[in-house]
Amino acid sequence: MKYNIFGINVYFGNYNEILGKIFSENIRTITCANQYYLNLAYENKEYRNNLNSFDLIFPDGVGLKWAAGIKDYKDIIKKLERINGSDLYPEIINKIFNENLSLYILGDSQAVLDCAVKTIKDNYQGIKIVGIHNGYFDLTDNTIIEEINSLNPSVIFVGLGAPRQEEWINNWKNKLIAAKIIAVGGGLRVIAGDRRRGPVWVRNIGLEWLVRLISEPDKTWKRYIIGIPLFIFRVLKQKFQEI
Repeated sequence: MKYNIFGINVYFGNYNEILGKIFSENIRTITCANQYYLNLAYENKEYRNNLNSFDLIFPDGVGLKWAAGIKDYKDIIKKLERINGSDLYPEIINKIFNENLSLYILGDSQAVLDCAVKTIKDNYQGIKIVGIHNGYFDLTDNTIIEEINSLNPSVIFVGLGAPRQEEWINNWKNKLIAAKIIAVGGGLRVIAGDRRRGPVWVRNIGLEWLVRLISEPDKTWKRYIIGIPLFIFRVLKQKFQEI
C-alpha cells in the first residue's frame, strides 16, 4: 500500500514485501524516506522532484509509520510493520549473495567504505563486490559512471546522504547500466560499525533516534530536536487540509 506524505508516495509493507518489490523487474531506482528526508522534501521542490523520480520509496523509522497511521485510522498502526533501512540493507546484501549478483558500493569516507566492505566480505564470503568509490567527488563527474559501467555491477549502493544521493541517481540513472540502484543513506556507516544503534528493545519502541541524538548531538540535534516536532506539525496540517 502507498501513502502520500508531503507529495511523496511511500510504499508500506513488511520486510519480505519490500524486499520482493526491490527485486521485482519493474523496479530499478530505490530509496527510503524518513522524517528528515520528508522535511527536506517539504521545503525543497527540487529534492521532492528527485524523490518522486524513484521507482520505489520505502519507509525508514517509526515516524513514517505514525504518519501513515494519522492518514488512515483503520488500525493501520497495528497492521503496519516498523521498517528500518539499517535492518533491510543486510537482507538486500543477503539476496545479492544468494543470487550470485555483483555489487558496486559508492559513498562515505574511504575509511568507512573499507570497513563496510570488510564486514560484508567477512559475513558473505565469496560475495562479488566488483568496485568501490568514496563519496568525495563532484556529482557532475562522468568518469565515475564510466568506471562503474566498465565493471558491470548488478546492483549499486549509493551512500551519499540526502539530498546528494537522490540528485546523483536521478541525474545519472539513464547512463548507468546496473539493474538496481539503491540509495542507502548512512547505511554504510551502520554496516561498518561506525554508527551506534540502540538495543533491539529500544528500536522496537521507536526510540533509536534518541540513541543517535545522544551519541552524535552536534550532528543530529537539529534533525531531531527541531525536525521531529516540525514533521509532526506538518503531517497533522496535511491531514486536516484533506478533511
